[in-house]
Amino acid sequence: MQRRGIRPHLWLVPHPKKNGKMLKPAAPYVLTTEEWEVFATIIENLKTPSGHVSNMAQYIRSRNFGGLKSHDYHVLMQQIMPLALRGLLQPGPRMAVMRISKVFRRICHSVWNPLEFEALQADVARSMALLEIHFPPSFFDIMTHLLYHLVDELDMCGPVSTRWMYPIERYMKTLKHYVRNMARPEACMAEGYARDECLGFITEYLHKFEVVDRRVWDADEEYGDAEEVLEGAGTKYLMTAALRDAAHQYALTNLSLMAPWHR
Repeated sequence: MQRRGIRPHLWLVPHPKKNGKMLKPAAPYVLTTEEWEVFATIIENLKTPSGHVSNMAQYIRSRNFGGLKSHDYHVLMQQIMPLALRGLLQPGPRMAVMRISKVFRRICHSVWNPLEFEALQADVARSMALLEIHFPPSFFDIMTHLLYHLVDELDMCGPVSTRWMYPIERYMKTLKHYVRNMARPEACMAEGYARDECLGFITEYLHKFEVVDRRVWDADEEYGDAEEVLEGAGTKYLMTAALRDAAHQYALTNLSLMAPWHR
């Protein structure tokens, strides 16, 4: 690379103490010990709504992300990485990673405008070019190449959120909880599904009974702020008068009990 005059940030440099020895400089996309500490602290202190993502704090300190689920990687790439990398790494690798995260967010939007197809294709090409500048060739395999085809698939099939498998996988977990006899798992799932159907029918049309379970397909019930529980330990702090007024204003504006007064 030095003879060809390319990528000077990866050239070998003489060892300051040992004559005749050469040092390989740290790659620009590698976090230093101090930067990793900041990165880990940001993820550990992150508060997310219940069920949004699993607890990443138990993996971040060991530098092992192998135990995460596919949806956790999805959230990490799209939302957490751009937040946690602010001010870390060199500007080039940092912007390359943030641009790829932005591309994935655009691909996974619930609303897709076909007029943005060419702009998204150009954005993917520029983002991949930035990655090729700052990352080694061994980083690029078939998975990074598939990013080009995801845009074509988006144009042909519509929004990704209507086609991905996350809702199916969540409901498969519900069906697995119905299994009581390991020799007859399908029968247990069918029996548990029929039981929930009957209970849902009874509690919906016989109002003197309380609802025992939320129906998966009920679009009328929307989760509000009252059902969201932030994960992790809380932190005590002194509420100021300005923060108290802001909390009161938020409650008066968003509570369903105040809807008649707003009307």
